[in-house]
Amino acid sequence: VNDSALPKIGLPRLEPAVIIERTLAVTKIYGDQMLTSVLKHLRDVFAGIEPLPDVLAHGSFALKDLLVDEAGEVIVWLGWQNAALADPRWDMAALTGDVRGSYQMPALADSALHDYESQSGRKLDAMLHWEALLAGLRWAESAWLKALIKKKAAPQFPALEHIAADADSRCAWTMECLNAAEGIDEDFW
Repeated sequence: VNDSALPKIGLPRLEPAVIIERTLAVTKIYGDQMLTSVLKHLRDVFAGIEPLPDVLAHGSFALKDLLVDEAGEVIVWLGWQNAALADPRWDMAALTGDVRGSYQMPALADSALHDYESQSGRKLDAMLHWEALLAGLRWAESAWLKALIKKKAAPQFPALEHIAADADSRCAWTMECLNAAEGIDEDFW
């Protein structure tokens, strides 16, 4: 997609400041103080990160969204229902966070980031903060569903219990990402 055509596409924009504020508003309802603290900290951090020009973003990129052939070449990129205009770090953080967290392959995550930077000519700074943001949003999703289940008000769908049960591991992953981004070796939070 030609960059000049992006504003005409009519897709929503993924803006960290807006998403953090909306998530904070929901988080206040169910009162998770640690999550609220982390989101407020990320809001302050992202206020100082210079945005890059929007690109067409997948919105929830993960390795499971790619189909590859026998040679390892990507032939299909699935799951575009969350497509949006966004800073390119949104999708890269989703991918590198997935590879680091779900697959425990940090070298592959670093390689993907390096390949993106060399092929696009864009330097992506603050990636660990971006990974912490996306991890925190996933934690907020799990905490919200957990709170709704407790109130017997949760929407019913097949993965409900699984996502809600992930709240603690998503919290731990967010803390790990944030500590790495902040250069902290121990649990600061």
